[in-house]
Amino acid sequence: MNPQTRLINIIAQLDDPYGAGASDGAPMAPGLFVTAKIDGSLIEGLLVAPRGALRSGNKVFIGDGEAGKLRLIEVDMVHSDPDGAWFRSGEIEAGEMAIISPVQAAFNGMSITVLERMPDGTIYTHSDTTDRPTLEDMDMAGDAVINEGAN
Repeated sequence: MNPQTRLINIIAQLDDPYGAGASDGAPMAPGLFVTAKIDGSLIEGLLVAPRGALRSGNKVFIGDGEAGKLRLIEVDMVHSDPDGAWFRSGEIEAGEMAIISPVQAAFNGMSITVLERMPDGTIYTHSDTTDRPTLEDMDMAGDAVINEGAN
């Protein structure tokens, strides 16, 4: 859902858009706005990460800033599109830092430095425990933060 317009873009295929599928005799031309009822189900317990955090299709790299270590976590991918990747994982919690930068020859426990660009443009180094922002202070919608999500 686009947060600015509150619209969802979908592609629908109508069997007879100019006849039986027409609305009050008007043909259903491509690009028209419609009101539709779509049956579906809510999937509970999903997390969402930036699409760039996915590696090899079903792995997410998590940065532990305090320890300065990289964790490679295999996840149960539910859905992925350019806006994000929705998955299940018993090893990742909301608020953890997903690594979106390229990492060559990555392995579990690899030493790393976790950096985050804050909303004001400054760079915060997560291994620096002095003057650490709380999760409430951080931009939880930021590019590299795992968030709770439903799809």
